Amino acid sequence: MRKKNTQMLNEIIGDVLKKFLEMKIVNSWEDVVGTYIYKSTQDIYVSDQKLFVKINSSIIKKEVMLISKELLNRLNQKVGAEIIKEIVLK
Repeated sequence: MRKKNTQMLNEIIGDVLKKFLEMKIVNSWEDVVGTYIYKSTQDIYVSDQKLFVKINSSIIKKEVMLISKELLNRLNQKVGAEIIKEIVLK
């Protein structure tokens, strides 16, 4: 009986840690992209290891698309783990 409770607690801690790191990535967006791109960001969230970003300028969206791999690496480095595997621009 004790093993089941321990395993469930490990799962809960893992889920909480994952959510914490996802929030840290979202909160790091401005630091990583800078104020210019951040001001054009309307919405940002993480789901299924993807970072969804809504940008209100087509020019800035294209710019972000060109550097998305670099941003992906920098965001994951910021939290010290590979939390996101893709950046999806809207």
